[in-house]
Amino acid sequence: MKKISSKTILTFVLVLVLVLSLVLVACNKKTTPTNNSNKGSQGGGSSQGGSGGQGGGQVIDPTDISILDPGDGTPQHNKAIIYVTALFGGGLYNEETQETVWDPFNTEFDLYEHWAPDTPSIYDLGGVMAEFEAEKDVFPVVANALVFQPGNLLYDMSLDQDGNGNNPHVVPANNKPVDKDGYRINCYYGAVAIYKQFILNTRKEFGDEYDCIMFNQDWRKSPADSAKVLEDFIAEKGYEKVIFMSHSMGGPVVNSYLARSEANREKVEMYLAYAPATLGSFDAYGAMTCPKAYLGNFLKTFGFDLDQMLADGSTVGGVVQKFLGIIDKFFNNNWGMMALCPSYEFINSYQLAGDSQGGLWVDGEKIGLCEDPDDPDAVEAAKHELYDFYNTLNWAIYTEEYTVIEGVGANEREVTKTRPVHYEEGATFAGDSVNPAGGTLRIKSGMDVKKGIVEVENFDEAEATIVDCDLVCVEKGGKLYVLLDVNGNPYSVNKRGDRIKYGAARLKTYYEGLFVDGQIAMSYVNYYMFLGTNIQTTITGISMTSGEVDEYGYPTYTCEVINNDRARVGREGYIGGDGMVCTYASLAGMDWDEMEAAGRLYEYKNYWHADVGGAWPLLGDDVLALLDDLINAKK
Repeated sequence: MKKISSKTILTFVLVLVLVLSLVLVACNKKTTPTNNSNKGSQGGGSSQGGSGGQGGGQVIDPTDISILDPGDGTPQHNKAIIYVTALFGGGLYNEETQETVWDPFNTEFDLYEHWAPDTPSIYDLGGVMAEFEAEKDVFPVVANALVFQPGNLLYDMSLDQDGNGNNPHVVPANNKPVDKDGYRINCYYGAVAIYKQFILNTRKEFGDEYDCIMFNQDWRKSPADSAKVLEDFIAEKGYEKVIFMSHSMGGPVVNSYLARSEANREKVEMYLAYAPATLGSFDAYGAMTCPKAYLGNFLKTFGFDLDQMLADGSTVGGVVQKFLGIIDKFFNNNWGMMALCPSYEFINSYQLAGDSQGGLWVDGEKIGLCEDPDDPDAVEAAKHELYDFYNTLNWAIYTEEYTVIEGVGANEREVTKTRPVHYEEGATFAGDSVNPAGGTLRIKSGMDVKKGIVEVENFDEAEATIVDCDLVCVEKGGKLYVLLDVNGNPYSVNKRGDRIKYGAARLKTYYEGLFVDGQIAMSYVNYYMFLGTNIQTTITGISMTSGEVDEYGYPTYTCEVINNDRARVGREGYIGGDGMVCTYASLAGMDWDEMEAAGRLYEYKNYWHADVGGAWPLLGDDVLALLDDLINAKK
């Protein structure tokens, strides 16, 4: 078997870090890149019709002090243009040390210099590697990515099972991170300053009326939680009117914000949604559930054969396997990725229902399909089937460590293992801060949990008043208590009685919370949608086959990704998506023809998910034209 060089494995690890950070496009290029690809809009964003990227946005010198943002964060106006970042796209920093955390390269080199959208790998990886090595010692970066312990990158960014950061000082880069000159540090503009040109260009054009700022969401958390933080962020700064831009997972954050109240919706003058992952993504689900199959599929784009690398007889295979194990730990408690699992609405869309190859398959059967969408009971049953299934997967289940003795005599040794945290109905529960006296567990299996302590005369009445909730309750003295964890979240269990993480438990109500009276929240504001059509690598489904059952009754799965299923969407007939998010997941039930007729749809042919949201030269002219029409029309 052909041996794989250490240079290849080095490139492989860096590509995986690139994938994680969504830095496959950077936005600090000083000249517009040469572009020979087939791009163009079939719709239009203004009354004259949008250019769909035909011109290429002007790129501004990122060192121009006149348009840089002072680091004190003091509002200058009562209106703002706010960019909400993507999964892995938001910058993180250490508020204790004031150092950048989530900018894995932390250099000045520009990936756009190596942008090659006509090539299968999108980028000239050899050029990327050469420039990276010229600016920074590459081996410490790789070594840091191969160790999961305090002080190392992935460990410090990971959450524990309760949703708290392993390093509590790692926070989104919104709270005054500055450089030596008092201006925002690069990670304020997203990982590797990916969104910087969006801020600098809009500030140059409209900064006399609007603050043009970032909202780096904490992409490790649920978009619903980030929406509350965004609401508070806007209120604290005193903004009366806002214009939103968002990329990918920023879409669910903005929709959650809009759904929270009519007052929030009334503040929004315009919303520009770049490749929104509104109803989820098979990429996020695959990365958590089937990491080897998912990464193997994705890395083919870059010319890597994952199976060959794992089978390599040298140390390379071991290094790759170790890295995959670390990535698995990083993904496992990421509530943001949990919230991007395909929703019921997506699974039952015209893109995935019927005879489509896509969807979520388990042992040859589609999960979560509703046979009669007009029957509320059938809808609820399908929702429960889908979300109950999610809550049996390893990333959803709370675990605990325990010690056993293995071996005999001189070979006897202690071995640490893990098992699900399990509750039995009728078991005695030790006292805690909610109910110090302890009590008896009463368990009802369902979808989500409501916060707070419920006191009623009997358990049956409580069940009648709390709909679709997982409850681990204490009943004592004729009263029912809902147990809360250290963050005030209720304990939740799946149908087996095993505790599930709150990020997984709330998926049903989270997705339903994106809608207002049956319509996705963005449809109530002045919105425009920007979509890529790089359909070749879009995952439209995952097929899972169960294998051996573990000692706790959970099967292991082998997975196969489905990315050649193009369902009927839009004028071109068959458009799967933008390489990472299926088209319908972005549309969230909105009608393609109606959006197109209203001039709210922009297509970028052959561009993929990271380009549509990160590439200012691709989107810039359209963005400035829309903003100019809105802002100047009010003068």
